This record gives sequence, structure tokens and C-alpha cells, in this order.
Amino acid sequence: MTENKELIIDWELATKLAGNKRDLAEEMLSIMVKSLPYELETIKIALATHDIATLAKLLHKFRGGLSYCGLPRLKNAATAFETAVKTNQLSTLAKHYSDLEEEMLLVLQLNDQTAK
Repeated sequence: MTENKELIIDWELATKLAGNKRDLAEEMLSIMVKSLPYELETIKIALATHDIATLAKLLHKFRGGLSYCGLPRLKNAATAFETAVKTNQLSTLAKHYSDLEEEMLLVLQLNDQTAK
């Protein structure tokens, strides 16, 4: 997914979603970024144990949370993964997990770079 030219963090979108309050957008993004390792781990466990019902719930909740942040690429990856789960495209789940993980790592790396 790295060829995607869409912004990893879209501050204009994040600010708009936060009612045009930049400080609220930063806080919401910070909360989401802090939760990424946990989200990834819980999704990974559900996938590894073939718990499709839990995987669907986790992805739905995660994608919903992303609807309030300016992370369009990560949201798109989560949406694609959730769609694959809901439509029983089980042979594609490993690829969708990989895409989601890649996007999460990009967000974490970018966040680490901007925090320094």
C-alpha cells in the first residue's frame, strides 16, 4: 500500500472532523495513535485464532474510531479488511492484515518523527 499518494495524516480532514478545532483534532489523533499497538494486537489474535465474529467486531469498532481522525489511508485499509471479513473473503484476510499493519506502522513512524 505504500504507493498510495493519499496523505498518511490529513490535518485538514482531522481539523474538519473536530469541528475546526485544531487542538481537539490533535488530541483525538493522539488518542488513536496511542491505541494502535493494542488494536493491531487484538486484531492479530482474532485473525490467528480464526475468530471471525470477534475480528468483525474489532474491525468495525476500529474503523468507526478512525472516522473521527484524519487518517484516510489507515481508515481505507480498515474498511477493506472489514469488508473482506463481512463478505467471507477469508483467503484475502492475511493480505488485508498485512496492509493494515503497514498503514499502522507508517502512522506510528510519522508520529514518532513529528514528536521529535
